[in-house]
Amino acid sequence: MTLPCESTFERTASRDGPQPALTIRDKVSFDISYTGDGWITLPSGNWEVKRLAFKTTPEDPSRIASEGESLFSPQLGVIVKTHRTGENTSAHSKGENTTELISVEP
Repeated sequence: MTLPCESTFERTASRDGPQPALTIRDKVSFDISYTGDGWITLPSGNWEVKRLAFKTTPEDPSRIASEGESLFSPQLGVIVKTHRTGENTSAHSKGENTTELISVEP
């Protein structure tokens, strides 16, 4: 499934001064697809998950494109892990991040 979206990046000014506050809004297309079921063990527990692959493509090719996978837990109703890579070919930069659910409280 492909959805037209607006992506927003916001950064507050750094405490030591070199990075000013910044807000960037981009028109993007967001492709998402179901890729299967599985299990994952995290610090927060062992979760059955639905795997969702995604790709974000900016309308402006000088902006960052990204892709990755999110693992959604039907039991919790939230994403428990996401891995994303991004690349801005015009700036010759790449980035990667992973987020995980580390705890659950009743």
